[in-house]
Amino acid sequence: MIRLFDVTLEAHVEMLAERGLLDKMYNAIDNGGTSEAVMAALDITRQLNLKPQIIEQKKDLQKCLFFKKLASSFRNERALKYYNAALLHIPATIPENEITRIMSIIYYQRAILSMQLGATSKSLKDFELISTDQCPPDILRSLQNKCHQIVPKELSCKASLTSTFDRKYFKFSAKRNKCVPCASLNISIVRENGLPKVVAAKDIPVGELVAIETAFVAQQNKYNRNISCYNCFTFTPNLIPCEGCCYVMFCNESCRKQSMEGCHKIECQLMDILECVATTTKCKLSVKTALKIKQMSKSWKDVVVASHNIGTDRMMNSSDEEIFDSYKPQSILSYNDDKHYVHGKIFNQSFVFAIIIDRLCNIPDYFPTDDGEKFEAMKALGRIMLHLYVTFPSEFEIRNVACEYTAEHQLVNGTLKPTVHHRVTDKLNPNFGIFSFASKLKHSCDANLYKVGLNKKIGLIAAKPIKKGTELTVSFLNYWFERIYTKEERNISLIERGLICNCRFCNEKSFLPNTELSAKQERMVRQWQTLVSTTENQDRKVFQETCNTLAALDDVSHTVAYAILFNAFRNNILRFQFSNTQNTVFSE
Repeated sequence: MIRLFDVTLEAHVEMLAERGLLDKMYNAIDNGGTSEAVMAALDITRQLNLKPQIIEQKKDLQKCLFFKKLASSFRNERALKYYNAALLHIPATIPENEITRIMSIIYYQRAILSMQLGATSKSLKDFELISTDQCPPDILRSLQNKCHQIVPKELSCKASLTSTFDRKYFKFSAKRNKCVPCASLNISIVRENGLPKVVAAKDIPVGELVAIETAFVAQQNKYNRNISCYNCFTFTPNLIPCEGCCYVMFCNESCRKQSMEGCHKIECQLMDILECVATTTKCKLSVKTALKIKQMSKSWKDVVVASHNIGTDRMMNSSDEEIFDSYKPQSILSYNDDKHYVHGKIFNQSFVFAIIIDRLCNIPDYFPTDDGEKFEAMKALGRIMLHLYVTFPSEFEIRNVACEYTAEHQLVNGTLKPTVHHRVTDKLNPNFGIFSFASKLKHSCDANLYKVGLNKKIGLIAAKPIKKGTELTVSFLNYWFERIYTKEERNISLIERGLICNCRFCNEKSFLPNTELSAKQERMVRQWQTLVSTTENQDRKVFQETCNTLAALDDVSHTVAYAILFNAFRNNILRFQFSNTQNTVFSE
């Protein structure tokens, strides 16, 4: 049930009707569009003094000590999360030497825990953060020397999970498309009824890497806050806290600086209210996109001009480069915004963005000082946020992989000694992002491109043989083979994302799956099985043969043989992902 200002939406509408303000909202929506709706909602919230109940997460010494104590009760990833939560809550109001002392203790305890869990390379990084005033240099040196002796074995175990070919796959050395720098020359742009369509420039084989794109904006999953970097999305225990809020951590000082020079300098001051009112991922992404457009623009005047030109009209009158190149600050505003049934979303979300803009007004020097310019700037931000929320294609899940450390303790001569196991896992909570290129590809549940997470990037890989001239498609849901939806689940998911799909799964009348392999297909499967059983699984030849056989079975994708091949294909991609990202997590 939707709630606004801690009341149900129905109660909120009834209250507006009683005050004679409901027509004001409806007129704004009908006559003025998105910006007028947000400004009308802002007027109403100020007039009625409507304030959401915000639970502020303040940096507090008692909370810090509580999480630090809690961490000592565990010996797994949960302990690391609590140590990081303790770091997040260290207040800047206590003496600087006390801050240094507490941080050094936590870094020391985190380093020792990482050693016990087998991640000695991570311990070394934490030891570097410890102040020598808080830990005797000889003890620190002794621990570091011990780590240096163990690290080669740890790195050797991790390296054995991948091969040289794995590490090269996502290097993406292919020549790039001039208009779409994130994609290879395998793609081209054609116009259909004035709108661009991305097609294959030549035949693309299964397993071919088509594009690697960095998210224009991305949103971290709340469950990943204490185990991954807010800026680059790397999963690591070595995190340092944001100095301004209790929600964000970084993997190093460089990422913290980069984030603060970007949008987080402003977003940091909005985190409490975003957690309260921006309850959906798409809402948070819409806010961050508007903030980034402002940050990338030369002036508020440019933002105002851009806000009047969003969606299909902009797309039809822009060059391919202006539409798909994420280095262009307004590329994200060029997209097909042909959506139906938007008025309800506009009404509900106007109040959310009004609250956020009201909070932005309290940030010194954010808006222009001139009243007229300030009003236009507020309208522009509201217009961008609401238009993106209501009409932009759905956000993507960014599903990453990591090396999972599992330490099993055995009693040896009366002493507990750990045995550490390493494996590549994809059981991570997904992050989210919107993209200047990938988000504008056509959706299909039966997509010909397979999307994989590379921390803050995604890779697009041909999952089917794609003929020259065929439109490239991607699934905004999970790839169909990894999650089988019922028709009802699929329809609900598509409606929530404002998508219409006519693929073979959604068009049941035309979908009669072929479940019989031909003699040639059976022979290829047997040859593949022989190759796999006699060749190292990480060999380039195995991957290529897996892709070739998968392509040959494209017309029998509902068979057990296809399922086995696709799982083999996916397991190869998992290794490629890990080789590129080197993420680290620990078993619970």
